[in-house]
Parts: sequence; C-alpha cells; structure tokens
Amino acid sequence: MKRKLALVLAALVSTQAGPLGAATTTVDAKITAATVYNDRALVTRTATTTLARGDQILIFDGIPLAAEEVSIRPIISGPDASIYGIKHRVKDIGVPDSADQVRLQSVIDSLENNVAHRISDQIAMLERQRSMLEAFADGSGELSAEAVKAGFNAGNWATAYAFVSSRLPPVVDSLRLLGIRLKSVNERIRAMKILYQENVAVARRQVRSAAVEVVIETPGVYVVAIEYVVPNASWRPLYHARLGDSNLVVISCFGQVQQQTGEDWDDVEITLSTAQPGRTATPGELVPRLLSVREVMQQFGNVHIRGGRNNEVQFVIDGVACMDPIGGLSATEQANLSGDNRLEDLMIIKGGLDAEYGNGNPGIVNPAYVLATEYSTQFRVRSRQTIPSGGEVVRTPINEWTMAGDSRLVVRPRNQLNAFRFVSLTNETGVPLLPGQINLFAGADFIGSLNSPFLIMPTQKFELAFGIDDRIEVKREIVNQRRSANGDSRKLEETVVITLINHSHNTEKAELEEALPVSSDSRIKVKTKAIVPKGDDSMGQGINRWQLELHPGIESVVSITYEIEHPASLQLLGM
Repeated sequence: MKRKLALVLAALVSTQAGPLGAATTTVDAKITAATVYNDRALVTRTATTTLARGDQILIFDGIPLAAEEVSIRPIISGPDASIYGIKHRVKDIGVPDSADQVRLQSVIDSLENNVAHRISDQIAMLERQRSMLEAFADGSGELSAEAVKAGFNAGNWATAYAFVSSRLPPVVDSLRLLGIRLKSVNERIRAMKILYQENVAVARRQVRSAAVEVVIETPGVYVVAIEYVVPNASWRPLYHARLGDSNLVVISCFGQVQQQTGEDWDDVEITLSTAQPGRTATPGELVPRLLSVREVMQQFGNVHIRGGRNNEVQFVIDGVACMDPIGGLSATEQANLSGDNRLEDLMIIKGGLDAEYGNGNPGIVNPAYVLATEYSTQFRVRSRQTIPSGGEVVRTPINEWTMAGDSRLVVRPRNQLNAFRFVSLTNETGVPLLPGQINLFAGADFIGSLNSPFLIMPTQKFELAFGIDDRIEVKREIVNQRRSANGDSRKLEETVVITLINHSHNTEKAELEEALPVSSDSRIKVKTKAIVPKGDDSMGQGINRWQLELHPGIESVVSITYEIEHPASLQLLGM
C-alpha cells in the first residue's frame, strides 16, 4: 500500500521527476534489432544492467526525433520487475562551437572580400588589355583608326605588331591562370560555408529521451529495451527464378533493405514483415448515391462552375478532381519474435540458384526463420546485418524453394518467329510471394527481368516466362497469293502457312496463335475459305488458337486461306 501511494504521489510531480527516492540510471542501449515494413521500421535498443531493489528510473537517450511518440514501448526482463510508466521529452544535443563559427566566418569574409575580389579586379584589367591589343592587331577599333590618321608608315606598323605579339600571349596566359585561381578560391569559399552551416546545425539537432519508471522487487541483472517506430525505412523483395531440367524451377528470394532514419544499424537482427501498417484499417463509411441534374452555369478559363442539388456549387479546376484521402492509422505493435516457439526452422538448402548472375556463387544455404500469421508473414534473417543510414540498398537472403512446373510454348509468328516458354507453377512455399523484381534464368543463361505487380498467396497458381526456346524452329509464309479485279471491285486471296519444327529430343506442347483479318468497315468483305487443322476461335476478333504436340524432328503445319474483297478506291490498313 505504501508503495502504491508513493507511485500516485510521484505522478503529481513534474514530468522530470520520478517516484520519490527513485534511483536514476542512464541506459546505454544499442540498436540490436529492426523489423522492417514497406514504409517504416520498428527499432529495438537493448542493454544489460544491474539494478538494485526499489524504485528505479531508466533513462533512454538518443531516440530519433522522427520516432512516433505513441510507438515508444519499454521492455524489461529479469528476476522480478514491473514497469509503471514512461515519460518522453525532446532535448537538444550537441553544443555549437561559437569560436569555430567566428573563425570560419572570418575566413569566408577574407576570401570573398580580399582574395576573390582582388583576382576579379586583375582579370577585369587584363581583359581590357587583351581587347585593346586584339583590336589593334586586327586593324579595327578606334585605336587603329587614330594610328591611320597619324600617318603610320610600314615601319611603324611593323613595330606595333611586334609590340602586340610580345604583349598579347602573356596577357592571355595570365588570364588563364587567374581564372584557375579564382575557381579554386570559390570552391574553398563554398566548402567553408558548408562547414559553417554544419556547425550551426549542431545546435538545432533534437532527439527524444524516454524516462521509464520501474519497480525492482529482486535485485540482479536485467535486460532492458526500448522499441519505437521510425519512418524512412523499407524493404522490397527480389527473386531469382531459374528453370532447370524436368521443368523444375528454383526460386530464390532476397530482401532489399534500405533506410534513412538517421541511425546506422550496425550488426543487428533484421526481420522483414509483409504487414503494411500504413494501410487504412476500415473500408470507410458508405455514402448514399443521390442522383441529381447538373447544369453548366458559367465558365471562367480553366475553372468550370456547375450547379448541384440544394444550391450547392461544384468547382472543377483544370478538370482535376481533388479529394481528401482517408487518414492513415498509426503503426501497430508487432509481436516480439525473440524466444517465440512458433518460429519454424526451415530446411537448409545446400544447392540451388546463384546469389548473382552467372555461376560461382552459392545459393541461399541459411534461409530465414518464418513466422506466419493470418494477416502477415515475418522473415527473420539468420545472419546479423549492417545497414547504414543513407539509402544504401543491402541485400539479405530470405529463402529458396524448388517447384515442379508445367511447361508450355507460346508461338505468335505474326509478331515474332520464335517459340516462348512459359512455366505454370503453384505457390507451395507456405508464404506469400510479394510483388517485386524477378530475374529470370534458363540454366546458366540470364533471360531478363520483369516487375511483378501481383501478390501470390500460398496455393495460388502463377506463370513465369523464360524467354525464347531456340530448339523450336518457326516459319510463317504467304503462299498462293492471287489478286483480281472486277470493275470497281478488288479481290485478294492468299494462304498463310505456319510451320513448327521441334529440334529437341522431347515432345513439347505448344500454343500457336494467329490473327486472321477482320473487317471493321461494311465495304470490306472478309471470307475464310479454309483452316487446316481447325483452330479455336472463341477468343474473338479473328484470333485463332491451336494446341499442338511437337514431336522431335517432325513438322507441324497450320494452313489458313482467306479472301478479302473491297472497292478499288479504298486503301486498306492492317494488312
């Protein structure tokens, strides 16, 4: 009872004071872990300290000013302790060096007012000399005209030109050297001004400080921590997908992490989360759809004013509708993964996709721990990472999976005379595959990259394209082309022959697609005379599709014959 009374009285004291008689300890907590989301991060600072029995105030200094105040959460673990409250304040750090500021300003003034101005004056004087000498040498200008009037003879001109020739080069050289000196002085002035601004900025730097009130029942060694959410941190997935034999696809997943929080994360435990704290948590209120008649009243330039119901007025500026977005929510607290027995220790993969393009680098042999919930998935990277503040992208390994796929070839010879391989897969990883960049490989060959905008959930089917299969030869020829005329009517009949040849040792499935001509004008008549073999035209717009089995070394042929009739006065497009 006495302890509770003391705590109540302490709450009535100013925010700088703690429980009566409490010992104050400044905790030197280092960043040990960070959970990174798509637009922010949950940072954990940890320290181990010995605490005596009784009321204690633990001071955590140096928390970034950008940290969300409501997200600051203390944690203590040890023999027997309780947290009773936390207070924050903003404090200035760093003391500007006034003497250094005076010295820097003196140097800047001296360089600007003395050195730079003196060089500029010398350059201006030499520029006038050069202009005068060049004008005399060219026989132009007032000086040359006066010389002619004075009766300069040949000897006089020879002497004058010799004088100009001896004086002009040194003037030009002096101008070049002075220009270099002036540039160097200006660069030094800029550097000194940067140092001055940095010195001034030290006094303006602010951080948060948290005072945590705890009660220690049993003295001993305690692990204390503080958590907070900071913006300007994010991660994006990067996938490497390699197609191997028997349509097996090895997918390696990496996390590309970058942060500009103002704090370096040095040798910390990194967890990558698929949760998106910035998303709106509710669908918003449904607004009734009330219909009314809008009448244009007036128009002033790019501002259109229209009448609405109940004498309301709607303004449309440059045709752009502007609406206030639904306000976002603050970041949610995330579960503490340390010691969580729900972590799934995934199997170590000892072979697989290279970490970079080409051969020679091992695949992911130490995959991340995975903690999956109904709403998000977290990947805890096994090895500790160093991620400096400043935007540098650090790649961390997440996992690697081998999937059995169903391969097919897609051939569109009107576009390109190649067969493109697609592999249909099912996400059997147990975790979502997030939108991100996918680098594609076929064996040892790098095919290309694509950016997938889709979220692929567990058990969901998806398809990857692995580029051209050079073992399939594709030909498209127009044969038996005949043109005829009957009065004002023109007729074209032609046959398109498509041939696929499989030069591999395996039977392949191929989808052949060809667009037949379709009339969009009543004056143009199109008639399909023969399609062998018959294709599937359910896609519409004249697109036909054939499902073919390509046996090794055997040609597969599709023949299409059609007739186009139109008035002679028309020039056809789309042929």
